[in-house]
Amino acid sequence: MLALVLMAAALTGEPLVTSPGWLAKPTGSDMARAYPRRAEDEDLIGRVELSCRITAAGGLDECKADEEDPPGYDFGKAALSVVPKFKLRPVDKDGRSVAGRTVQIPILFVLPSPTAPAIQVFVTGGAGHAEVNCRISTHRRFDNCQVLRTTLPALAPLALKVVGDIVLTGKEPPGQRVLLPIDFIDGAARPHE
Repeated sequence: MLALVLMAAALTGEPLVTSPGWLAKPTGSDMARAYPRRAEDEDLIGRVELSCRITAAGGLDECKADEEDPPGYDFGKAALSVVPKFKLRPVDKDGRSVAGRTVQIPILFVLPSPTAPAIQVFVTGGAGHAEVNCRISTHRRFDNCQVLRTTLPALAPLALKVVGDIVLTGKEPPGQRVLLPIDFIDGAARPHE
């Protein structure tokens, strides 16, 4: 079964809508049906940033894919195909209409992955957790990585650096995806040897 991580939507434009009220979003099944076949065959995950105008009824129109990564795999087309599944409240939290405003919706397409044992990284000045979905390359490294979750946004680039420095020594098959949990531990809490 394919999985989707639909990241929280952020709104831009004038005037800004700061708290969108989603009434409906695409389901995991909707996203699985939309997943680009070539990307699925190559075991790739993808990210799309959609921009849409909000209608008076809370639907979306005039949508376009502003960003698509990796390019050339039709993730933008796939994201646009599920736009009819989105619906939001036609008014903001203060009761003002959101019709005509623009919403940006970041969507992450993710294939299911086995979970690896947690990686522990000692850092200075804090602690946290991140989960990174990566593909095993033919060079025994990870590629096509995407941070799925972090307890602190500042951990995302550090998590990508950590997985980028790993060289695999086992017999993991190239092309397999894996979910890498990373625990960032405050170095001050490290046990002394």
